[in-house]
Amino acid sequence: MPNLDDYGAFEKIRKFNKTLPIIAQSSYSFPEEVEKIKQLGFNDFISKPLDKERLYELVKKYFNK
Repeated sequence: MPNLDDYGAFEKIRKFNKTLPIIAQSSYSFPEEVEKIKQLGFNDFISKPLDKERLYELVKKYFNK
């Protein structure tokens, strides 16, 4: 999305939907980055390169209710 980073998109989504699970994806998987993401309000985190099994676990966790 031009002119909109991940955090900006997250804020826009949260303005109209407070309950939608949002999973951040980044190549920066340092513990402090993951903690920052969770403190901002993202529901979870997955790192790059994408681990298909981990993604499947997260989808089940948040969308299989």
